[in-house]
Amino acid sequence: MTNPTEGQCGLCKQRRPLFDSRSEWGDVPARLCTGCWSRYAVARERGEFVDWADAFDNASDSQLEAGLRGHR
Repeated sequence: MTNPTEGQCGLCKQRRPLFDSRSEWGDVPARLCTGCWSRYAVARERGEFVDWADAFDNASDSQLEAGLRGHR
């Protein structure tokens, strides 16, 4: 992580200290507050996604299909 700079979080939109997201997380907001950064880190560690928008942008077709089957 780099030193934080204050700004609007790319996910929750609140004004907070921001950190760079990690490129291996895929298509995610570039600057995240501590809470949102942690949500992405934990989700990726578990092989999961933060929300449907994240899954739509970053999941494979089979991952999306499995997610949809689980929400019937």
